[in-house]
Amino acid sequence: MVSLTATDAGGLSTTATTIMKPNLVDFALDSTPSGLVVLANGEEFQTPITITTWANTEINVEGKVQTDDNGDMFALHEWSDGGAKSHQFIVSSNMAQTPVVASFRHYRGDAVVLIKSPSDGASFAVGDAISLVGSVAGPDGNVLEVPDEMLTWEVNMRNQTHSVTILKPTQGNNILGRGPQPTDFESAESNYIEITLTIATMVNGEARTVSKTVNIFPKKVDLTFDAIPSGLFLDIDGEMHKTPAFLTTWENHAFTVDAPSQKMENGAGDLVTYIWDSWSNGEDRTHEFVTPAHRHHDPVIADFRVLALGEELPETFASNGDNSSKTTIIASVVGVGIAGVIGIIGYIALSYRRPTRHVSSSTSKSSSPRTDLDLYSPRSTLSGPPTTPRFTIASPFGAADDDDYPIDETRPM
Repeated sequence: MVSLTATDAGGLSTTATTIMKPNLVDFALDSTPSGLVVLANGEEFQTPITITTWANTEINVEGKVQTDDNGDMFALHEWSDGGAKSHQFIVSSNMAQTPVVASFRHYRGDAVVLIKSPSDGASFAVGDAISLVGSVAGPDGNVLEVPDEMLTWEVNMRNQTHSVTILKPTQGNNILGRGPQPTDFESAESNYIEITLTIATMVNGEARTVSKTVNIFPKKVDLTFDAIPSGLFLDIDGEMHKTPAFLTTWENHAFTVDAPSQKMENGAGDLVTYIWDSWSNGEDRTHEFVTPAHRHHDPVIADFRVLALGEELPETFASNGDNSSKTTIIASVVGVGIAGVIGIIGYIALSYRRPTRHVSSSTSKSSSPRTDLDLYSPRSTLSGPPTTPRFTIASPFGAADDDDYPIDETRPM
């Protein structure tokens, strides 16, 4: 409706109104066979359908892979107007008499989901590129042309009892991620990655899903950490382990190792202070250890020496990963000669800004010499997934750049 008002010098006015109506036209959509579902401007319509709209309206049409009640599948082959499988046309006045028809190919049996990459049973190292590539085929094995948004991927880290999601359901194809790190050493022995690809089809307008799952497995490496003298404790990835420590992890897993100063009874039963002297790999006392590629390798050994009389134990710092906390170890030793007997008086003050360290549950302390590290309060070990592990996931696994991607779900199997 259009209104025009005119007012003269005396203040009198008059208004003229014209009602303008759109040029309504009908257009028809159909399919071969008829009764299947097509999309027009994103809305689903079961054919045959006649739609009333305005002349010269732009309409986007596409067909969907769908299944009937018998489980037979139909995939779009071509449109009668010669347009692409997803294309646009402009509504004209003669389209009611000449419907736009979607021709579907008929496949007997359900659609087949194919995962081209990674292959089932493939192995990976931490940080390896993992490409998620899939497709859809008809029951005859011919690959169908389907839009990427029809494919939905989900990636979980699993063991026999638990599952944690490291990639939420994500639509698309050719998705790139990277092999995650294990949650800890205990779970490294049993965890693997489960990758599921799901497609959504239509059954008389109702959704139905078909899925394919493959499992990929980490490249495991056996590690041995020891000390001289053996029986001392090492800080391995934030947990205290009595040496020798036998651990299994994954290739390229990077973690911090530290050889803290500590007190332990020597062979004579005297409580003496041991301080780090060197590592067999030539690294600093606290350093990052990157798990090598081969399954077995020589032990990594921390060589300790006894703190000498009058020697001051240096203040030492060990980061917990956020570069904000420190571990301070202070000792004083006073030597007194009494009848040829050396008395050693020492103390170790341990202060932490991070959670209490864990003494590895594999250590049997009942038969070991007394050590001041036994004062560490143990925390429960992993019986399922930990509560706050993080994984490095490459774009586009939910991040714009390589970043820590938190586990978002923990569920029993």
